[in-house]
Amino acid sequence: MSSLREDIEEFMGVPYDEVVKHVVNAKDNAEYRKKLWEEKVPGEVTREHIWQYYMSDQYAAYLFWHAVQKQNEPVMPQILANVLDMYFTQPRILDFGCGNGMIALGLKNMKFDDITLADIPHRYNRFLKFISDKYNLGFKFIPVETWNEYPLDQKYDVIICNEVLEHVREPEVTLLHLTEHLEQLGYLYLSTFFNDMNGHDPSHLVKNKVYQDIDKWSGIVEGTGLKKAFQDENGVWKIWQKT
Repeated sequence: MSSLREDIEEFMGVPYDEVVKHVVNAKDNAEYRKKLWEEKVPGEVTREHIWQYYMSDQYAAYLFWHAVQKQNEPVMPQILANVLDMYFTQPRILDFGCGNGMIALGLKNMKFDDITLADIPHRYNRFLKFISDKYNLGFKFIPVETWNEYPLDQKYDVIICNEVLEHVREPEVTLLHLTEHLEQLGYLYLSTFFNDMNGHDPSHLVKNKVYQDIDKWSGIVEGTGLKKAFQDENGVWKIWQKT
């Protein structure tokens, strides 16, 4: 199996350093993204601007860089790995907003086979399709488009939504969409933070600051029919069960 850098070079057709030339390290990338917004968006970031950024070469470069930087670090949240190991043999899993796909690859390493990845069809998403085909990983893909932000049409035993909702136009609608496509007694891994808008990550929507209150957000999640199931090591409720 080739290294991740070699796969990126094969997919892109240019040396890795050329792919990530705008992204030197995490701080530089954050500043680069912030500068990108300041140049293009002289006010509140809209859904269309968010979409434009996610489809840009700059965002793809960040995902390529981030995947290589983190490839030797644990990417599977331990609490999620524990639940999968305890309660499932071969669940139907959806990673909604899969980003660089590292969690999905971690799931594959745990020998799970039925894995679907949903995200905007940006360049890195096409790269994930490339390595899925190259290594016979069997990933399935669902595109999330501007005209179809709620694309699910079947149910899953486990849905992963890792740092996604702070970026979307309607977090409550997206959450309800995920809940509706979760099997009864299925689990939702939900990790999100609504603070630090247009700072750490300028693609967070400013209007989503209304969800910063943890108790308020928990009430919204429970209002979809989910109940608290498992906390992480910091006492944060990360896994919810549909009842």
